[in-house]
Amino acid sequence: MTVLENGEEVADAGGSPAERGEEGEDHSDLTVEESAGQPGPVGKRGEEVAPGDAAGGGLAAGRNGVVKRYDFYHREAMDRTRLRRFIPILETLTHRISASLTSSLGSPAHVAVKTQEQYRWDEYSASLPEATFLASVVLIPLGGRVLMHVPIDVAMLLVDFRLGGGGWGQFPVRPLTEIEQHIVGQLAGELFAEFVPSLSPVLNVHLGAVTQVSNVIFLQIAKPNEVCLIVECSLEIGEGLTGSFTLCLPLNVMLPILDALDRLEAAQVLGPESDIRQELEVLLYEIPIDTSVRFPSVPIDSDELLRIKVGDVIPLHQEPGRHLEMEAAGIPLCFVLPTSKGKRQACVVVDMEGE
Repeated sequence: MTVLENGEEVADAGGSPAERGEEGEDHSDLTVEESAGQPGPVGKRGEEVAPGDAAGGGLAAGRNGVVKRYDFYHREAMDRTRLRRFIPILETLTHRISASLTSSLGSPAHVAVKTQEQYRWDEYSASLPEATFLASVVLIPLGGRVLMHVPIDVAMLLVDFRLGGGGWGQFPVRPLTEIEQHIVGQLAGELFAEFVPSLSPVLNVHLGAVTQVSNVIFLQIAKPNEVCLIVECSLEIGEGLTGSFTLCLPLNVMLPILDALDRLEAAQVLGPESDIRQELEVLLYEIPIDTSVRFPSVPIDSDELLRIKVGDVIPLHQEPGRHLEMEAAGIPLCFVLPTSKGKRQACVVVDMEGE
């Protein structure tokens, strides 16, 4: 109550919402705690919200239930309906990775899919720290590379367990040494190996060489504007030690997998007979056929044949630039010219119709 100079009494506009009869916003479920001398917002469950997440920007936004801004110019090259069919493969992959880590580290490990997002390669690579651990492998015959990003703190945790520790020590914040990078690289290779059995129900793949670097500028698995599927996986080792790592699958890896899943679903919808026919057709296309390119036979006298020794040169009577015949399972297929690709011998298919 406020008294004016003329003696009139006027009720205050302030006061509690209950006193004014208005519905106020209840903030009783939010608290502010101090961490390292600086206050940070804490949610209902007591989890502190990172400043970048609270602002709604960056790749970290949207994780752990944090609302993020939606970019209407953001393109998703992979339909979410098709990606749902990929979830069982990811679950199988994380289950096998958990078993592999448990065996390698000698401590119970659990890996689960946390989020799946689509980002351009330049967006994802720009979000990675300068000093980190990155490993990639080629999936053959898909031809694309799969990238695994392990943050420094998680990499140190893996190294500690691999060397017989319990993961409770203070880990230095610095780039990995050559020995530490080699240890984490071995674990990454074991995890990459689980892609083969995980994808076997839909595709037959095998792995190429594993590459590992400490900075993303030394590794580019896709074009800057190419969309990649970023799978964030949560990791729990031992008693309450948690972390996360990410898998980056570019479009040239995901599209063959999604197409194979579409074919598999279509075969299941068509019925048993069509399913068998489809499987037989797929298997027929996957049968390897021996192909060969041979020089024409050369007649040699018996006397000369008996006197052949190491170092002798046998003329093939083949003119330079003359085509050879390629055979598939003993059947003539096409004509080729011998050449080389790098340090390996190769052949070029030529069109003989105009000659």
